[in-house]
Amino acid sequence: MIDENEKPIAVPIPIEDFERLEAIIKNYGLAKLMDEVKEEGQLKSGGESMNQPKHTDFAKKHPSERKPIAKLVEAVKRNLHEGGMPCAVAFDIASKAKVEPSEVGFTLDYLGIKIIKCQLGLFGYKPKKAIVQPASEVDPSLEQVIKKRLRDGKLYCKDVWAIASERGLRKMEVSSACEALGIKITNCQLGAF
Repeated sequence: MIDENEKPIAVPIPIEDFERLEAIIKNYGLAKLMDEVKEEGQLKSGGESMNQPKHTDFAKKHPSERKPIAKLVEAVKRNLHEGGMPCAVAFDIASKAKVEPSEVGFTLDYLGIKIIKCQLGLFGYKPKKAIVQPASEVDPSLEQVIKKRLRDGKLYCKDVWAIASERGLRKMEVSSACEALGIKITNCQLGAF
């Protein structure tokens, strides 16, 4: 397209191409902004300043060239609580964005934001780190199901969720049974442990 002086002013392209270009530009700009914020040593969110050096070790477990998805960065920044991201909120963000929870976990690591209030009660609570307590007794059928899903003697976080769902239990009831049985839960779906 040209203007009245016959100078080019626009190029018609298919909307799919435009949307792809728009996403690339947005992600590039956001990544550059996040790099600048990291260099300054602070992330400002909700009027609250969070010191990066305290949490930067989280990002070191990922390749340095990897960048988070822009829509997840925005969702995370909108949903911070008590200086961190509650596990349940992180899963809600993943569900709404139609991504794996690990993608939200990476975004949190990249931004230096702690995960708090683990839904299994294993970490992120105050004043204690963990709130899960060993069950006073464990139903033998639950014990059997847990032991069938062990991998190298440990139970994955995802399996705790599945067992709870299949048996109509709260997640913390399953983690409490694991505590009583001396079974370590591993492979957090958000990547915390």
